[in-house]
Amino acid sequence: MSSNSDSASSSGSDSSSSGNSSDAAWDLLLHSIAERETWLKSYGMMPYTHMLENNEYDTEKFDAYKAIEEEGKHFPVCKDTPGVLSDEFKQHLEQRKEYCIDLMAKSGAREQILCALETQCIEKVVVLALGSIFDCDINQTIWEHELGLILAIFHLVKQHAQRNKTPNPKLIFQDPIFCTADDRLLTDLGGEVVQSPEAFTTKHTGDKTFVIALNAPHVIAYYGIYPSSPAMCLINKIEKSIEGALECKGHAGGIRDSTDVLGVVKAFMEGRESVDMHEVVLPICPCVPSCKPSDVFENMALYWKK
Repeated sequence: MSSNSDSASSSGSDSSSSGNSSDAAWDLLLHSIAERETWLKSYGMMPYTHMLENNEYDTEKFDAYKAIEEEGKHFPVCKDTPGVLSDEFKQHLEQRKEYCIDLMAKSGAREQILCALETQCIEKVVVLALGSIFDCDINQTIWEHELGLILAIFHLVKQHAQRNKTPNPKLIFQDPIFCTADDRLLTDLGGEVVQSPEAFTTKHTGDKTFVIALNAPHVIAYYGIYPSSPAMCLINKIEKSIEGALECKGHAGGIRDSTDVLGVVKAFMEGRESVDMHEVVLPICPCVPSCKPSDVFENMALYWKK
């Protein structure tokens, strides 16, 4: 039988271990934020950390990490307003888009998307849950590759519209986490930012809409994407979507108990074709130490109306 002193010692040890783990997690977060802000500054962009509610950190330690990241580096002059797109950053994203277009052609992703577009007249490309480049939890490498892929797909949609002499498509973004800096940046890129849940209304989503939602939460799929029935979707595979929805059913912020998961999916899939996009899109995103590319593009599929 353990003595009271042994229990107290064990409890103290557990508490100390938990404290060390928490400190390490905050150190990692602070380092990540400093790295991202330095990355933005390297393109003449104004860093603007959008911290989540109730997240406070040691500003002295954060400043120390920033000093380490920026040591010996000379940055172009940042714009005075956060989120205003610098010429350097715009050029970088253009290069990322061209890189994605080239890889999509080599991997077969381009042909799969063009094949699906043949039966469509897409007037809007709606991007859901991109994430904020100014948010403290974002991985900038993953973000830039996701945006590069989105811009590459939008490029293909515009080309298809020009060939068929149909209206020039619009690029629309929606994510509740966007701040005013994201709004300015994405608008400067030629997009339009709408407030949630406006993207799911008939004004934006329907028979002439292509929805791109890379790893969006299940609630977005079941209460937004599936019911609005867009013409085309690049989203998580239905099989994984069903599995995830059933697991989080009844949980706070998850799928409601009353939701007929299989019924919603059946209605969405009626009259649609699909193709697995994981293998052809995965090469676009290189290995990132803190996040495997498969974490971003795994289980991705393209769905379109016949």
